[in-house]
Amino acid sequence: MESRNSFFKVMINENFTRELQLPPAFVRLHAEILPVNAKLRISSGETWNVKLEQTDDGRYFFTRGWNKFVKYVGLELGEFVMFTLSGNSVYDVTVFGINQCDRKIDFSDSDPDEEQC
Repeated sequence: MESRNSFFKVMINENFTRELQLPPAFVRLHAEILPVNAKLRISSGETWNVKLEQTDDGRYFFTRGWNKFVKYVGLELGEFVMFTLSGNSVYDVTVFGINQCDRKIDFSDSDPDEEQC
């Protein structure tokens, strides 16, 4: 079976602003390479440092730095976020709005609410 390096999460409860749990199946596939210090990268190339912490029961969460990422990109309840582990502890992140279209997050030269659809 081919190993997958992507996962998605739907922002479905209020706790997503403080921490985000990685899917257990993704963790099982990549446990040996999961970094303690990771970077989240959006399409414009900007990155945020986040901590990946393991709980006593074996679950993994993005913690320290995650709330800054959430605030900057303006993640909202109901949005869908795709993460692709691209190597060197970097996750490429794509955000899909509640309208099911991907959102452009590059604030340097456009309206942050602009959607790609």
